[in-house]
Amino acid sequence: MIGNDIIDLRLTSGNNNWKRKGYLNKIFCEEEQDHILNSKDPELSVWLLWAMKESAYKAHQRRFDLPRRFNPKAFRCEIIEDKSTTIFGKVRIDTNSYHTKASISNEYIYCFATLNSSTNFVQKIYFEPTDLKLSLINAVSQLQNLPENKIFLKKSAQFIPYLNFENQKLFCNFSLTHHGNFSAIIVELRN
Repeated sequence: MIGNDIIDLRLTSGNNNWKRKGYLNKIFCEEEQDHILNSKDPELSVWLLWAMKESAYKAHQRRFDLPRRFNPKAFRCEIIEDKSTTIFGKVRIDTNSYHTKASISNEYIYCFATLNSSTNFVQKIYFEPTDLKLSLINAVSQLQNLPENKIFLKKSAQFIPYLNFENQKLFCNFSLTHHGNFSAIIVELRN
């Protein structure tokens, strides 16, 4: 399973909601709050942990076909390795664990989560508004050598998107994300 999230930092810049009394406590556990408050850039840390939680949530929801219920405080983030612009982490949801990798630029944070750290995938980040559905269909058409005009994006009863090919659910793990001017797709490759 796979999930992703992107944050347009221009839209979040100066958004001080996270500084309101009780705000961090609603979203982050004590260890995460300590990480935020003791980091060189607390605001960036808020959005990094948020992106980790959101991408893991998407992977988890798809894995278990769960209804939409985002409870970020129940997701525990751990930073494994910090290479300044690339952050490797882990998010725990109940007894499940998801590996995350976040890329940080001056303009955005992009994070994806996978169940297995050796998952192979293709991904693309778009730097302007893009028709993500069409981009996804095009990518899957090329990857699986299927006619693009016979692939459709649908949603399950739980509102989880899936691809349909000739009236059959196409087995293809993917995730879409957008925020502000940025968007991204990620598609898991099968061995």
